[in-house]
Amino acid sequence: MSLLRTVRLHERAFRHEGINVVERFFWFLGITLLTFLLIERMFDDMGWSRATADEIDRGFDQFGGLHAASAAELCVLIQAADIAQTWMSDGARSLVDWVAARLRVRPVTAGQLVSVARRLSDLPVLSARFACGDLSLDQVDRYFPYGYW
Repeated sequence: MSLLRTVRLHERAFRHEGINVVERFFWFLGITLLTFLLIERMFDDMGWSRATADEIDRGFDQFGGLHAASAAELCVLIQAADIAQTWMSDGARSLVDWVAARLRVRPVTAGQLVSVARRLSDLPVLSARFACGDLSLDQVDRYFPYGYW
């Protein structure tokens, strides 16, 4: 069973148990760290320069899925911050500015995350595929052709 599939199974279990967003984030952070440790151990004795094409493909699959699932979790946190208006109490001019500062990303990237986060609840199937790592942030953003921030 792939590591990403394990993450997907746990994500589905959380949806049924009603775990809150902070607990999900820390669980996801732990799984991500564990996954990186397992991947590092799997490729410990070899450099990527000596990896076969299949090993490189597996590495891209694992890291790409984790990257997409991480972006989905960030969107869940952004939704929670937006609802709680956390960014206002920090004195930020907008949610986009607050996300850019908190994540240390460009305002364009923060705007993309905010736009997707605000629209995910409108499309639950797309949201589920994003959370599982099947779709990347850019792919999900393509389904939202207009800015929502």
